[in-house]
Amino acid sequence: YQYDDETYLISFDLDTDDPGYNATNGVWVIDVDSSRSDGIFAFRDFGTYGHAIIDGTTQPIGRDLSIGPRIILRGDNDKGAFTLTGGSNIIRGLAFQGFGDRMVSVPGTSDNLIEDNWFGLTITGTEVYLRDAEDPGKGSGESGIYVQSGGSNNTVQSNILAGLDQGAIAMDGDDSFVLSNTVGTRSDGTVPYVRPERQCRPN
Repeated sequence: YQYDDETYLISFDLDTDDPGYNATNGVWVIDVDSSRSDGIFAFRDFGTYGHAIIDGTTQPIGRDLSIGPRIILRGDNDKGAFTLTGGSNIIRGLAFQGFGDRMVSVPGTSDNLIEDNWFGLTITGTEVYLRDAEDPGKGSGESGIYVQSGGSNNTVQSNILAGLDQGAIAMDGDDSFVLSNTVGTRSDGTVPYVRPERQCRPN
């Protein structure tokens, strides 16, 4: 709905009878069919004109938010999730799993906020969510958040990213901020098992 004169808010009000509810963990898994998009991002129209908010913390029931997001977006290992082609967008309180391209891309726009999300973790936050179980080398996704040059005042903060095939966070824009993110860990800050061929090694 329209949040104010300029901003549109996508909020959640799911019930335990709705599809995708996981009663064990108190979350909702939303399976994303990227074939409905003709671009390289499943939600290609989100943020096109800017001033759009998608906020998983608006979901009123479910597990305690101190444990993790209540809304899980599960891709089909084909496309990325969001591209913020307009400015002044917010992506907050979501978990991303199984996307085949960049999960969030900021293509040179400004004043975007990406905060309090999980990228590449299982529902419990204890392990890496593999986007292709038959090819674990692909990790949890291609990359997490990519902020391209040309924009400013973009903020990426308090996210957890793990198991990505390429970069977790890439920030090319000027006058932007990467704050208090955790890379390569479980939700509790400990390090999950990493297959030997994917472990970081000194040069």
